Amino acid sequence: MMTQSGPVYKRHSGREIIYIEILRIIALYLVLFNHTGNYGYSLYMVSQESRYYPIYLFLSVITVCNVPIFFMISGALLLGKEESLRVLFRKRIRKFLIVLIGISFFYDVYLWRFEGAPLSLSSSLVGMYSKSSPIALWYLYSYLGTLVMLPLLRKLAKAMNARDFAYLALVQIIFSGLIPIGQFVLSRGTVTLNNYFSIPLITSQNVFFVLMGYFIHKVLDQRFFCLRYVVMANLIAFAAVVVSCLATHYSWKITGAYTLFHKSLIAVPTCALFFSAKYLFSASRIFRQYCAAGFAFWVEQLSESICSNICCAPRPSVYSLHFSLTWGRFRLVCSGFSLPYALAA
Repeated sequence: MMTQSGPVYKRHSGREIIYIEILRIIALYLVLFNHTGNYGYSLYMVSQESRYYPIYLFLSVITVCNVPIFFMISGALLLGKEESLRVLFRKRIRKFLIVLIGISFFYDVYLWRFEGAPLSLSSSLVGMYSKSSPIALWYLYSYLGTLVMLPLLRKLAKAMNARDFAYLALVQIIFSGLIPIGQFVLSRGTVTLNNYFSIPLITSQNVFFVLMGYFIHKVLDQRFFCLRYVVMANLIAFAAVVVSCLATHYSWKITGAYTLFHKSLIAVPTCALFFSAKYLFSASRIFRQYCAAGFAFWVEQLSESICSNICCAPRPSVYSLHFSLTWGRFRLVCSGFSLPYALAA
């Protein structure tokens, strides 16, 4: 909603934040699937002759939405807050550093126990500081960078209106997706845009997606949250994923590399998913109940399948922890669904 003095930000009740919890569940499952290798996420790489190859590739591209969803959630929940630098560093950055150190040490112990890697306090501290830390923890370092820049990102987000955010999204899609794909198709990879032409804000997903999460959660006019625009957004997202799949397959034919355009247009399906979730789980009470019931059934079936695979594994897996966290959050959300809806008038 816009006024002459700028955008008007509406308060969101606790019930409306349910859609954030749903997005967390989806993102956690996508992270889990992202680490299934040739049995899931990378199955398309070894199944070129299969008739299901397009489906495998399609699912793999969609899976890349996982981390951007988390960044959008962070933007939706953090950019609208007001807090001093002292509170930021004591409440958020210090606590997050403790989490980062704890998880890094957990990984070191895991690698020592099951991979035979050396374990020492000095090597763990050096590994946490340098690039030798486990690559699976890259998101934590990226998120820590977002927290450091949070005061400036808050000022930037609150100074932007809906047109500014739309322009930011358009520039990102064009220069991070359409131009790289188009130039590769036209020149077969022989001509690329000058590397020094770098556009701020869109090149770092821990900035772009944080801002877009704030935009959809706080700034976007409520009149856009209707079935018509949700259908349009998902059709555009579907087209973007198809284009990414075709470009990825074409790049493999030309260069033998599969991941060249895997993430080029990922902003489109990610924002469409975020937008759709807010509409579906912030709508009328009855409609929200039906959506919650359907989603709960899907999560339960998927959880049983993943749980059976984990239990049959020859040794404990780090991703068992991911599953446990997902299942715990699912149970909390389901218990949160029942009581407010039962007491609602």
